[in-house]
Amino acid sequence: MFAWAPAAEVVELDSWASTITFAGNSPAGFVAPGPVVECVLARPEQQDSIVSLSITVDPPDSSVDQVVTYAFANHEFLRGDTVTCELISLDLAMSETTTVPETTVPETTVPETTVPETPVPETTGPETTVPETTAPATTVPETTIPEPAAPATATEALQAAGDYDTFLSLAASVPTVQALLDGAGPVTVFAPNDDALAGVTTPTDPAELEQLLLSHIVDGEALDAAMVFDGVLTEITMATLGTQPVAQDPPTVGGATVVEADLLSTNGVSHGIDTLLTTTA
Repeated sequence: MFAWAPAAEVVELDSWASTITFAGNSPAGFVAPGPVVECVLARPEQQDSIVSLSITVDPPDSSVDQVVTYAFANHEFLRGDTVTCELISLDLAMSETTTVPETTVPETTVPETTVPETPVPETTGPETTVPETTAPATTVPETTIPEPAAPATATEALQAAGDYDTFLSLAASVPTVQALLDGAGPVTVFAPNDDALAGVTTPTDPAELEQLLLSHIVDGEALDAAMVFDGVLTEITMATLGTQPVAQDPPTVGGATVVEADLLSTNGVSHGIDTLLTTTA
């Protein structure tokens, strides 16, 4: 069995056709059938028909090695055709099935396609089969889609999460707090979401507001949820140098429940909480 494809691009695929000629070396003692063998052509959506296979040998002497040429000289095959021929010589038998492959390769001109000469290996068994010849495969390089990069800062991570506008607005009014959110880090932020701050009165005094916001930030560590709630920590030290208690079930910090964990950024990690924390230190 063998398959082939057009040598160039085919523009009108439905009109593509090809002739078939192939040759192989046969050992001494092989008497080629023919010179004409009738083969069965199967074409999609049509009744099977008979096509003639011409066989020539060189030299015409079966006592020496020969080159046997098989050709469908008077027939063109279309995409999807299958032709089956039964070739019998003395006690050597072989069955050859040829399938014109389905192809989507476009082409403007249709050159004659000839299967290159393929030696038929000598065998000790009663059956000799012309080895399969396959057009070289084209390997499409694997394309890996990179994972999207994490936001550069805690501010960007909270903005992307979309539920922390009130907290970010308060932080922007305090330079020391904004510097921590946008600095090199590492930093851990426990940010109350917008629902947590709805209707809550925050300090108007800048120093008091700074202390309150710093009580939501760990400076110098990036603590993800697994690290905070692994059962080892009982409290964490905030940027005010005061502490907030930690509980595991449910996961809480300073009595506030973590509702959105591990909002990662290049400079640290943020967690959304459902309550404004109290000032520490």
